[in-house]
Amino acid sequence: MDRSKQIALGLLILACFWIFTGNVQSSRPVENDVLSKHDRHEDVIIQTRVSHAQTIEKTLVLAGHVEPHRTVTIKAETAGKVVGIPASRSQRVKTDETLVQLAMNDRKARLKQAEAELRQRKSDWLANVKLQQKGLRAKTNVLSHEALVAESEASLAQIKEDISNTQIKAPFAGVLDQRPLELGDFVDRGDSVAVLVDDSQVRISVQVSQHHLAAIKSGQRVTARLVTGEALTGTVSYIAHLADKETRSFRVEVQVSNPDQKPWLGLSARVELPIESHQAHLVSPALLNLDYQGELYVKALNSDNRVKVFPVSIIRHETSGFWVSGLPESVSLITHGQGFYQEGDQIDASSVKRLIAVTAGQEQEQAL
Repeated sequence: MDRSKQIALGLLILACFWIFTGNVQSSRPVENDVLSKHDRHEDVIIQTRVSHAQTIEKTLVLAGHVEPHRTVTIKAETAGKVVGIPASRSQRVKTDETLVQLAMNDRKARLKQAEAELRQRKSDWLANVKLQQKGLRAKTNVLSHEALVAESEASLAQIKEDISNTQIKAPFAGVLDQRPLELGDFVDRGDSVAVLVDDSQVRISVQVSQHHLAAIKSGQRVTARLVTGEALTGTVSYIAHLADKETRSFRVEVQVSNPDQKPWLGLSARVELPIESHQAHLVSPALLNLDYQGELYVKALNSDNRVKVFPVSIIRHETSGFWVSGLPESVSLITHGQGFYQEGDQIDASSVKRLIAVTAGQEQEQAL
């Protein structure tokens, strides 16, 4: 046999061997696949956890900022030169504490003049009353002197008020935020001399959309968290009746007590406004599934150990999971092995390991 025939014979033998071994190997996966489909559920132990519904408030989370309870620009009520500034900027002051002192100038002299004039006119009035009683003066003469007495009393009260206004005082306790003057400055009536801030209480202002406004009530309890991490609790104190012309949102203010006068003013805050109450369950994100329509659902076991699918809606989320609605008050959630079963599948009792809650964050296996 020549060399070319030997090569052809060798190739034929190799081809036959490859075809034979290929048929044998291709038949084995089919057999294994049938077995795996038959025994797939046999080896899967699923875990379930009994979950009980809790009342959870659905909250509207909004960004806002802290404002003072009240701010007033104090203005001079008389003219004069600044001769004293007892209070400095950022100083905490009490009610009626002097902030700015103006020069008296001739006010004391005018006070003495007004007092003397009043005494003189009262004396004249009394003398005319006695003469009128004796029939020596007409009634109109007495009335004229009464008018002069009243005029002097008004002048005296006016100069006393003017003297009092030289001491510009705090109308309420707070912080002297601004003081745009110095010693020697001259102020006229109506000039701004100080800005006083009351931070014994603060308000957090937010903008609420027109879709959620109806759920907000005056006096409603609200929680907030400052950018510093501090948690605050307050009440809704103001709801605007007119919407913002540009955003069509409504201003809502939350009143918060600040007895320690902490420096919160101007800080950003995240406000949580409760708008609805729901019966909800806390579930891990791993238990949530998505159907072909994009709807969320979870799998659970009913009393007959059959798999049941429950469509759910997320109410709110926390670091520990999602609060969802759509489940019965008490439900046995499949926490492990849910991917191996479909709705309606019957689960053998020996394949179920049930977990029951003992305390918050702890679970133990339930005896079957």
